[in-house]
Amino acid sequence: MADVGRAYRGHAWSGGGATGSLTLPNILRRFAPGLRGAAAGADAAGFNLAVPGAEHDSLVRQAAALLRQLRDHPDVDFKRDWKLVTVMIGGNNICRHQLPRAFVNLVPVVDMSQLQRVKRDPFCQAALAVLCPCLAGGRRQDEVRALVRQYQRAALRLLETGRYDTRDDFTVVEQPFTVHGAIPTRRGVVDPAFLAVDCFHPSVWGHEYLAKMLWNSMLTPLAEKVEQGRNSSDQIKCPDPEHPFLPTRKNSPNVSSAAL
Repeated sequence: MADVGRAYRGHAWSGGGATGSLTLPNILRRFAPGLRGAAAGADAAGFNLAVPGAEHDSLVRQAAALLRQLRDHPDVDFKRDWKLVTVMIGGNNICRHQLPRAFVNLVPVVDMSQLQRVKRDPFCQAALAVLCPCLAGGRRQDEVRALVRQYQRAALRLLETGRYDTRDDFTVVEQPFTVHGAIPTRRGVVDPAFLAVDCFHPSVWGHEYLAKMLWNSMLTPLAEKVEQGRNSSDQIKCPDPEHPFLPTRKNSPNVSSAAL
């Protein structure tokens, strides 16, 4: 039980760099061997400054801490090096004017109502009572889903203002594979292999699954991005030699996000 609260950052889908793990940084290393900043383990966080259990009002503090680390790190050229940032939380705050040459992934919050279709044992019930009381307390699935949709729409409205599309060296791109379900199912219930023993956080395989979905979404043109990651291909995409860039609103004109 005590080990559930430990952050295994090296296996984290968006920022982990542990040897042998399928994570976004390890995929990127195939194309950029000099990549720096991935977490190597539980006690070697790198630039992974996510805080377990944090809510959206802590993002500004996390962003400020990241900026300090990037400025102070001896191997980082703050103004010239490109950065890849992934944000997944119930809201979105980022200090864009202080972070040059950055591509930010905005991953909408996962529909937590799916977890009400988990076959739970007494340990799961006890863990969920602490981690997500509204799920453990039997809150209606449609109520939880409605709250999730509000968070997702709020994040999308921020992007549609165009505030992140004014510069050539900074952008925020929504990766919507979590909108209508990123958690794989088996026979109508959540695949237990996706979840850790607390039935709330992803397992190692769950982190690898999310890493693959994020990478594939990053390479997908804006008009073709999927909102239901669990129905995506199991194959890891390769960059298109004819379009060797990540799609953004600026390099993909006349494209708007689908309505949530």
